[in-house]
Amino acid sequence: AVVSTQSTGPNGEPVPCLLLSNKCDEPKDGNLSNPAFLDSFCKQEGFIGWFDTSAKHNINVTESATFLVKHILETTEQMQLQSPRQDDTLKVSNGHGGAPKRSDG
Repeated sequence: AVVSTQSTGPNGEPVPCLLLSNKCDEPKDGNLSNPAFLDSFCKQEGFIGWFDTSAKHNINVTESATFLVKHILETTEQMQLQSPRQDDTLKVSNGHGGAPKRSDG
């Protein structure tokens, strides 16, 4: 199966992808049981991380979802801190509006 980590959201930022290695309750052959390989693969392919999971035994199902949601929330918060929201911008007059008038009642 081909997995694309190149998807982008409406703002052009990459959509976070988490690799789930399923059926961790069953024996695995080769690199799929090698954490160093999975770490390297995730870094090379743009995944934010990986989890061994088993839906059958409910292993790391909640933990992986929680990890992904926390990552999204942290990334969103960082993006909001780095760029001002449109309603936070200050509009500056070009000077032709005159001075504010004071009302003495």
